[in-house]
Amino acid sequence: MRKPKLFVATGVLVVITAVLISIALLGFLVTGQAWLLYGLVVVACAVLCAFVLITMIRWERQNQRVNRAISDLRRKQVNGEEIVGALAQHSDQLVARIERVHETKNNIPQVLEVSEKQAEKGAPRVGNTFEILRQTPSRSVRESKVDLDIAIDSYFAPFETVKLSKSPLTIDVPLEYKDTVECFVTLYSRDFESSPKAAIITATVFNDKGQKLDYSCLPSHSDAYGCFQYLKVDGLTTVNTVTVSVPRQARKLRLSLYSWSIAPELQNGLKVITRGVNRESLSGRKPREIKVAAILDEFSYNSFKFECDMIALSYKEWKKELERFQPDLFLCESAWSGADSKTRPWKGRVYSSENFSSENRGELLKILDYCKEQGIPTVFWNKEDPSHYDDKKHNFVDTALKFDHIFTTDENCVARYKSEYGHPSVNALPFAVQPRLFNPIVESRRTNAAIFAGGWYSNHEKRSQQMEEIFDSIEASGIDLKIYDRFYGSDDESHRYPKRFVPLLNPSVPGEDMGNVYKESTLGVTINTVTESPTMFARRIFELMACNTFVLSNYSEGVHSFFGDNVLYLDKEPDGLLRLTDEKRDKARAKNLHLVLAEHTYRKRFKRILEVSGIAHADFDEDYPLVVRVSSFKSAESAFKRLRNMGEWSGVKVILLDSAVSDLEYATALTDFNRDGVRLVYSPLILDGSTELSEIFCGNEIALLTQWEALENKELKYEMFADQRLHAQYVDVPIVISEDSEKFSQAEKYTFSKRSSFATGFVKPNNLKDLLRHLSTSTPATVYNV
Repeated sequence: MRKPKLFVATGVLVVITAVLISIALLGFLVTGQAWLLYGLVVVACAVLCAFVLITMIRWERQNQRVNRAISDLRRKQVNGEEIVGALAQHSDQLVARIERVHETKNNIPQVLEVSEKQAEKGAPRVGNTFEILRQTPSRSVRESKVDLDIAIDSYFAPFETVKLSKSPLTIDVPLEYKDTVECFVTLYSRDFESSPKAAIITATVFNDKGQKLDYSCLPSHSDAYGCFQYLKVDGLTTVNTVTVSVPRQARKLRLSLYSWSIAPELQNGLKVITRGVNRESLSGRKPREIKVAAILDEFSYNSFKFECDMIALSYKEWKKELERFQPDLFLCESAWSGADSKTRPWKGRVYSSENFSSENRGELLKILDYCKEQGIPTVFWNKEDPSHYDDKKHNFVDTALKFDHIFTTDENCVARYKSEYGHPSVNALPFAVQPRLFNPIVESRRTNAAIFAGGWYSNHEKRSQQMEEIFDSIEASGIDLKIYDRFYGSDDESHRYPKRFVPLLNPSVPGEDMGNVYKESTLGVTINTVTESPTMFARRIFELMACNTFVLSNYSEGVHSFFGDNVLYLDKEPDGLLRLTDEKRDKARAKNLHLVLAEHTYRKRFKRILEVSGIAHADFDEDYPLVVRVSSFKSAESAFKRLRNMGEWSGVKVILLDSAVSDLEYATALTDFNRDGVRLVYSPLILDGSTELSEIFCGNEIALLTQWEALENKELKYEMFADQRLHAQYVDVPIVISEDSEKFSQAEKYTFSKRSSFATGFVKPNNLKDLLRHLSTSTPATVYNV
């Protein structure tokens, strides 16, 4: 290594001084002449003085350099902590570089190139360059997961540490249809410090176009840092688990780490796990698994909530709710109040109005903007068509036009939306029934009175006139009339019934009790305000029919189109009740009950919404399994021969061995009968959990369970049970099908009873185990009879 010139000069002078003194002493001793000694000593002293002078000059120059360095540091306001951090960082970089040079020659040019660039700039490297070291994807039936090992700074080895500062260390995590990201951040404190706010981590998400998404990924928020979370230090080493919520539309997550109350060190190796829905499984999701954020009135909300995973958005907290829930769909109807009919959070906030001087739908419009940004389909169901289609004071049409898809209760309005406004996606969606709320379950003995539940609207003159005519014709037929007044006790003159009907009035009942009201009698009355629409009419008709109640109504195109002459139109036939026989009435009741449960449920309506909005889902499987229960090896053999030749039954065919069959017989049967499209399952293994219920149900909601004795001399086809299976929509206990055989006792239809044996019935995954326990011990189980 070359030495500085002044350093060399001082060394030479020291040597010369030593040589001269040595020569002077030697000459004096040999010659004895004192002048020679004195002369050489003088010269040596002169050389020594030069040495001292040069040394002082060196020291002064060194002091000047130090002073300039201190002055520069003060000018730049660099504190001591940052200097130490910078020195430590450069020291670690040097170690990392040496390791990389020895690891592979291919990295040498890259390292040199970076170093040369930094040397040219005359400044140290700023920030960090992260590197994804390992990426391991995995998936289950429902979940997709990726494990990532990331080097926060690619210069360092994963086991090394990086000093955190006020300047961020940043990494980008790739995303694809993920919901959450887990980060395991390890912090070190060499001084064994403890602080709950030692550092912070911030999170930002971006879409596939690189645009920042407005989304709260972490629990805290500040104007300076955005979404963040504190990281703690407690002793030498602390592992912080950070769970980041991300929208499924995000394609990149940016994480930044800063020091906060102290400046801890960060382990360079970062463990990250991303989790989300397995996209391949989306098409296999049942409609009930679809997430729906909704603004619906109380009755619509209670009708749809059984058919999907639904939340009602609040007026003030909707954004937090959407970020937490991450819906697949936003469904809004022409709501007057919202799901809470008491607080009415969305009153006057869904429709526009010429009476309003400013925009009253601000929050709803923000929700639509959010959904557009997040790629969430939006659906509007206008149940006020056609009555309010041209209404500018309650303008639901203007709101509907802002959604991706429009559904209307009036098929005649579909063409108007398209021709008048050019909306590309408009479809009809009539009212329907929710069997969980309205069903034929017998609660008590029915009367022969005609039941009407509704209000009086004097502002609808035609409707009021038809109501009077129909009520008069009922009373003229000798049938009692019972009215549940929707506005009972109101002072509003427009809602007061004529005096002659006042003795017939009863207080209104809550919506959840209306099913019991409709089942008080075999006759139910409804009045349609809209009579000229092919699809729009009172939803009460569907509800009455689902309650197995015969409908008396005024004529409506839609009602006649849907149900034909199975409804009695008293405005057309005022004396129709006099000619109505019990046989004709009960036949119409049965047909209407089957029709609404098969075609006009909110399950069907929701499926239509999913199809139009393009949300992948599994269709309802019509081919449910056939399960034959046998109690002996011989019966299993007979059942196997029968089942493997039942080509007309396209669903899964299962032999269910009862506990009366021994383990040895089960092993033999498994070898002999678990083939040719027939499955063999052992009841004891189902009961103890060794065999999954999926072996029987194969993803279906129901299965037909029959005893071998009932199947032995009987043909089984799907159409034989088309009506009975519909009743599985509203009960959770096993459904028993009435049998003619004397061996199996019968019970009244649509009632619950206790039975210890039956021939054929429908079971669900949630009730099969309990039923098998009862059957194996011959103890009564609660069943529903159809």
